Amino acid sequence: MIYFAADKDRYVGAISLGYGPDGKRTRRKVYGRTKQEVRDKLKALHQELNAAVVEYLHGAAGRGRLAT
Repeated sequence: MIYFAADKDRYVGAISLGYGPDGKRTRRKVYGRTKQEVRDKLKALHQELNAAVVEYLHGAAGRGRLAT
């Protein structure tokens, strides 16, 4: 989701990461001067989060298979 925040004079992009233990939604936001800048930052954030999930599933020790 990308929107313009007039009070910050910037575009804002947000990614939902799910819900925390308190039931509130957890989000990460990125800011940029242009929509394209925000798209690029969101893409990089998606890649970073996907890499973290894959590392978690494969185990920090790098066992090379899904942790069970």
